[in-house]
Formats: sequence, structure tokens, C-alpha cells
Amino acid sequence: MDNIVDNVRVKVASIHLNGKALLWHQSYMKNRGVGDWPHWTEYKSAITIRFGAKPFDDLLAELMKLMQVGMVEQYQESFDSLLT
Repeated sequence: MDNIVDNVRVKVASIHLNGKALLWHQSYMKNRGVGDWPHWTEYKSAITIRFGAKPFDDLLAELMKLMQVGMVEQYQESFDSLLT
């Protein structure tokens, strides 16, 4: 993405998405309520929040799999950590 001008980075990235990432992208664009494409930094931040900073790190999936197996306080700490 370094050699691509800022105003087309989101478009270029979006054509390479599939599966959950493509569904997220379509929902993100629809829910923005703005006709133009988002700035790259905004988009990069949003996709990082949804899928995590590491490749293949799906934090929402981890949150949904979280189960209480010990004390409520431990569960709440794990929940808060994943939610953040």
C-alpha cells in the first residue's frame, strides 16, 4: 500500500477482501452514511478494531468464544481485555 496514493488505498484494499472481511467492508461502507470513500487512516483504524492488529487475529471471535470457567472477576477481566 506504500506506493499507492492515499485517495485510492481503500478501493485497492477492498478489492482484495473476501469472506468475513468483505462482509465487514460492505457493512462499514453502508453504515458510514457518507457517499465518498473514507480516508485510509480512518479505514485502517476501523478494520484494525474489528479484526485485530495481527494477521488472522479476530478479536470479536475470541470475545464470542469466551466462557466463564473460574471466578466472575477473572471472566470480567478477560472480557474487558478482549472488548478493549
